Amino acid sequence: MVNTAGYTLDQLRETVAELAKAKPYAVTIVDTFGCMNLEDLLEKTEVLNEYLPPSVKIAFHPHNNMLMAYPLAQSI
Repeated sequence: MVNTAGYTLDQLRETVAELAKAKPYAVTIVDTFGCMNLEDLLEKTEVLNEYLPPSVKIAFHPHNNMLMAYPLAQSI
């Protein structure tokens, strides 16, 4: 999901509910502009965990525009 930070929580819930119907192997949180902080990442991850079956892997693809890619990747 490109620019995951741009989704409201309601938009994210709706999108993930639709994705779950396709039974994907994995869904990736993409920090397209490198603007996510830890709170944003945890909030988005929580929605994915709630709406996706346990068999679906959750991945994180950060960009390092604000030098947050490494600390965020280490935090999850």
